[in-house]
Amino acid sequence: LTDSSYRFVVRMANVDSAPSDDVFRYPTPPSVTHVVGCLTTTPPEGLAAASATTSGCPTTGSIETEPIVLTVRGNEFCDFNNPGTNLSSPCVATVKVGVNDCRNLQYIDSTQLTCELPAGAGFNSLVSVSMNTRFSRSLPFVSYRAPFITSVRGCAEVSQDGKSTSQCSRQGGDTLTILGQDFGGSGASVFLGE
Repeated sequence: LTDSSYRFVVRMANVDSAPSDDVFRYPTPPSVTHVVGCLTTTPPEGLAAASATTSGCPTTGSIETEPIVLTVRGNEFCDFNNPGTNLSSPCVATVKVGVNDCRNLQYIDSTQLTCELPAGAGFNSLVSVSMNTRFSRSLPFVSYRAPFITSVRGCAEVSQDGKSTSQCSRQGGDTLTILGQDFGGSGASVFLGE
């Protein structure tokens, strides 16, 4: 029997019955072993060597208009496309990267799912899988690209290459336009100075 299987024994006056033929099993939660889809890298410190992370993911979740497809590998994934194959109730599944749900989730088999990377930002974003009321551990498997600034405009004088500005008021109040990519969604913070 596996670690999550139990047979019934009745004890009466310090005498045990023979083990029953009935077996009780606790539902096993899903687990995630690795995620691939952008650039596959070595695992973060503390994760098994078999674990792989994906990094360099665009903060929009796509390149141009093509979504990035993530492959999530692990164990105990239920077939949400075919409810007749599940032992209990129909399977409801989600994959989260950070706080955002992956879109277009596809069941491949009990060890593999695919989905479209959601827009996001940050390094070592946590990935988790839920199957009905069972949840995997959240592990840092996805890193989005760092922001990249191509130009700053807005004050009185602009450099000859048009990529920087100067003579801004030391008291503040000037409006700057920062151009670049991978700034993430709304709520980004900008810091000026050293």
